[in-house]
Amino acid sequence: MANFVPFLLRWAARLSAIFVAGTFILFVAGELFSRPSAFPTEFREWTGILLLTAACAGMILAWRKELTGALVSLVTLAAFGVLIPMGQPAVLFIAAVPGTLYLMDWLVRRTLMGPVEV
Repeated sequence: MANFVPFLLRWAARLSAIFVAGTFILFVAGELFSRPSAFPTEFREWTGILLLTAACAGMILAWRKELTGALVSLVTLAAFGVLIPMGQPAVLFIAAVPGTLYLMDWLVRRTLMGPVEV
């Protein structure tokens, strides 16, 4: 039973990361490649795209290094929230779910299994 919680946390984090990153990729592809939409021209737009790309990269990194990937994801999402105010902050909370789950997974594995020697 003790091994089930870390297993569940890890796979919940991975599946939610796939969902968030996949949704972001679809939004960017739709924004960049649709005819009625204009190509991003403002610095603010490019900053948002780069920060969210870094957040998704952190989610992918977290598959191997939970703590590093979770921190990259959460810090870049926090920077996005500060630099690019949105009307719906709930979107950022949803995007932060994978990073939070990866962080919880790292903490649970450290607590239950002790420090891992490399």
